[in-house]
Amino acid sequence: MNSDEKMSNGKPSEGDSLSQTTSNDEDQNSEEFMTMLRQYQQIKPTLSPTFVKNETLRLYGMTVVEYQELDSYDDINYHITVDQAVNNNYINDFHPAGYVLKVLNAKDSQNAALIEAMHLVLDHLRRKCFPVQAFVSNVYGDMWSSETVVNEFGTKKTYIVSMLTYLEGKTMTSKQINPSSLYNIGIYAGLLQKALEDVDNDFLRKRENQWNLLQLPKLVKFAPVLEHKKEFQLLKTIMTDFKTEVFPVLEHLTKVFIHGDLNDGNILVKDVMGRTNIPEEKTTYDIVGIIDFLDMQYSYTIVDIAILIAHMSAECTCMAPIDVGGHVLAGYLTVKELTHNERGILRLLICSRLAQLVILNEFTLLMDPHNKSVLSHLENYKRVIWKFCQTSKTELYRRWNEVLRDYNIGNMFTIL
Repeated sequence: MNSDEKMSNGKPSEGDSLSQTTSNDEDQNSEEFMTMLRQYQQIKPTLSPTFVKNETLRLYGMTVVEYQELDSYDDINYHITVDQAVNNNYINDFHPAGYVLKVLNAKDSQNAALIEAMHLVLDHLRRKCFPVQAFVSNVYGDMWSSETVVNEFGTKKTYIVSMLTYLEGKTMTSKQINPSSLYNIGIYAGLLQKALEDVDNDFLRKRENQWNLLQLPKLVKFAPVLEHKKEFQLLKTIMTDFKTEVFPVLEHLTKVFIHGDLNDGNILVKDVMGRTNIPEEKTTYDIVGIIDFLDMQYSYTIVDIAILIAHMSAECTCMAPIDVGGHVLAGYLTVKELTHNERGILRLLICSRLAQLVILNEFTLLMDPHNKSVLSHLENYKRVIWKFCQTSKTELYRRWNEVLRDYNIGNMFTIL
């Protein structure tokens, strides 16, 4: 029985090997889970109310006029506007739109090579005329610093603090997603991939973390947080199918650097100029930039497209979630092609990303029950993962072909 048969009825096969985990494996998973509980306990920074104004002045010589916390999964980001009288010899150009004061989570703050890699990537994209953020030097001439912070409860922790220019635009989270916007997002994703083809960084090549989709089978160690959830067996089936159906194909694909987190919160848009009095559901948005490259990974372009389709499918309300991918691909295919092997695993990769999101968001919610980012998305991920898994590959690809024909693109997906 293949994954199409196992998942199309919305539940895993009774013969799923992971569902017959031995008691020794379960004990090992429980031990690893308890270790992770201790490691991940409150990795998102907790800061005092005075932190933003005090540290911005001390580290960057800037007087904060206004600031607002931005939505973030496990870091803390503030959009700040500052007085034009800046006391920092390393800042030559004042940025009227403001800046982003970024405090990395406790885990990522342990390795400054991540920030160095992001600086390299952003510089690379800027040279290729991509609108991206730029790091701002602090008063010491450095693009980041390691700061010991005492929160309002008196607890001391060390975080990496940096500042970037603020990129103007609204996230797709705040907009109603429609076919024309999905098409534009697909084009932009293809252009971004082409721009990243010649970037390189040793740290990113070797980096492994739980958000790398290729690490999905290892997330079985998070099982204790899910064992009483109705999605439990479905998620385990997806992880098994990933090992048996995705891994054998990867040797036929080329590894590259990808963004790794193309979601609605990281895509900035603006209204198309000259169009007014148009209902929001029909409004076309231009993509003005991509933010948050901290989940960049050495992986495969088809993985990035699967991530994008998974997130857009979860957030789009103007059509059935399983039709969203057709519109994204219509734009993407104007820039890049999909190989036979990429087409063959795309559905499973989308299901795998949704599984990853459900597992890690459930774990984060256990650690941080009031995490706004998780609370605003988790139920959508759960709803859509069932929809994809209950839709066979044949039916999904048939629907995508219908969408693609509306864009004058012939049948891209073979229907068995």
